[in-house]
Amino acid sequence: MKKSLSLFLLALIVCISSCDKDDDQNGSTQIVGCTDDTAFNFNPEATEDDGSCIEVIFGCTDEAAYNYNADANTDDNSCDYSLASLLNGEWVISLLDYETSIDLSGLPIDDPTIQLALTLAGNQITLEGEAQDAGAFMFDYSEFTYQEVLAFSTEEQTIAGLLPIPSIPINFESEGSWNLQNNDEELSFIDSNTGLQQVYEVISLTENSVYLKGALYMSLDALDFPAEASVILDLLGADYQLPINMDLHLERVN
Repeated sequence: MKKSLSLFLLALIVCISSCDKDDDQNGSTQIVGCTDDTAFNFNPEATEDDGSCIEVIFGCTDEAAYNYNADANTDDNSCDYSLASLLNGEWVISLLDYETSIDLSGLPIDDPTIQLALTLAGNQITLEGEAQDAGAFMFDYSEFTYQEVLAFSTEEQTIAGLLPIPSIPINFESEGSWNLQNNDEELSFIDSNTGLQQVYEVISLTENSVYLKGALYMSLDALDFPAEASVILDLLGADYQLPINMDLHLERVN
């Protein structure tokens, strides 16, 4: 009798164990998760979607980069560790401080008033002052191209109290390639038409403001001198390049 009871219990245990295995094999256990294989958090083991799928957003995910994208969840190798990307867009020259000197020593000037004024001034005409809303820059970061417009008038002044220098309109345009170099401390421009190179020291550069210092060698064609100064222009010659030292304050156009 005991032997029969033992055999019955053994058979019952085997049967229960077999039934449990059959239930497991029938797939009654489900795994919930994101089942969209294009999603950022796709779970290949999930059997039931739970609505948790997150869209893939490409961008720079390195917080140390200047173009870090806080919304990106997938890095696309676009991280930029130079300030150059901040320049992309349009900037207005909100304030310009300028200074230039024209050396007239040795030129055959016959007018006695002009001769006396230049002698007292060391044979130089110096133009200096400041201008607001003096032009604009357009930077294209993807192609590293630029467009530049300088448009302002110099302040009226007098040489040695004898020779009045009226306000002179300056109109200068340039376009070509640009580059931020020397550890982001220099901004270089090369005009694609003339080959003229401009190099400015970058004093400060933020997302909304730029402060540059440098010199622009400008043809006299860009300066609309008054008629009474035409004799001086003729003596200097058409190839004369006028160096203008400038402090440029740029503001981003919203």
